[in-house]
Amino acid sequence: NHYLTVLKKYATFSGRATRSEYWFFALFSFIISVVLGFLDGVIGKVGADKTIGILGSIYSLAVLIPSIAVMARRLHDTNRSGWWILIGLIPIIGWIVLFVFSVLDSGPDNKYGPNPKGMRTATATAAPAAPSAPAAAPMAAPEMPSNPPSTPNMKNEAFLIRFLVKEEPPPAW
Repeated sequence: NHYLTVLKKYATFSGRATRSEYWFFALFSFIISVVLGFLDGVIGKVGADKTIGILGSIYSLAVLIPSIAVMARRLHDTNRSGWWILIGLIPIIGWIVLFVFSVLDSGPDNKYGPNPKGMRTATATAAPAAPSAPAAAPMAAPEMPSNPPSTPNMKNEAFLIRFLVKEEPPPAW
């Protein structure tokens, strides 16, 4: 359970966190906050104008440090310093930037640690496993007509075919 993983790493700001770890923690925190907000409404709120829910406030304080820690680890996973969290202090623009950073996929091994997905990357130095069966011959790309019809999508289709048969690397976006 990713929620419990984040709570176990209560104040661990080093290392990396996958997208699923970050977003499941965010989802469960949101659900728990909604439930506690409902319970606060049922049992009554405190404060001069009755706007402060005691259960929601206690939960928010309890997950404040784990929330910051998992965001820092998520930023590390995208090869950014945890200090990028401070950009969230800029209204709207900062929130959008942090959102974009949090949805980016895990990068290869970086200075913050190995890829948490455990996927091999081009920088991995482990010895390749011995094949148990003869390797299949690489699939050749389909032949393109010598003078293809003049359509705007033909160039994109040719790229897609080359990409799908692994002759061309994906574009760096």
